[in-house]
Amino acid sequence: MNSARLHRSALTAIVALMTAVPAAAYTLTPSGGFTTSTAGAVTFATFDGSTPVDPIYATISGGFANGGTDPGAGGNWLGAGGGATGTINIVFTGNHSYFGLYWGTNDGFFNKVEMFNGATSLGSLTGVPASPNSFWNINASNAGEIFNRIELTVNGAGGCCFEVDNLAVMAVPEPMSAALMGLGVVGIGAWRRRARG
Repeated sequence: MNSARLHRSALTAIVALMTAVPAAAYTLTPSGGFTTSTAGAVTFATFDGSTPVDPIYATISGGFANGGTDPGAGGNWLGAGGGATGTINIVFTGNHSYFGLYWGTNDGFFNKVEMFNGATSLGSLTGVPASPNSFWNINASNAGEIFNRIELTVNGAGGCCFEVDNLAVMAVPEPMSAALMGLGVVGIGAWRRRARG
């Protein structure tokens, strides 16, 4: 196989891997503790201290600030609803495949987590089994579920509240970075082959 064919085959494989989007859904799993234990994840909002939300990762609008012992191991937390419909809007500065939250007063069918890419809804989770005061991990199952905005909504028609604390995310490498890295590997291979002979 000549060098040009090898490069073309490698480039085709890289593009195919980057554009493959298998059908799947977001996964939601509980974990112990008050903060994320997911490797590589960063807690960006604790609603405590002088920087309750780290603007490097996101901005948050909506909801109401609270203090006290519920949820998230004391300190301040953010809520929406309180017997009425309410929404917390989280706009990220980058793309993410993971979102974690300490979820207090999980009202099951009355709480909804919806993931977006810009204005496009990618999917939502509703009907979560009521499990008050638990840390939850939401993971994208494929590249088509990478999000840059999340809405946390409570429907006041029977639900109480949506109370959150210790929000966490994990960044997704930019596709262009992966493509450049792949091209670099192909280039190094060609250079080594040329240097050998």
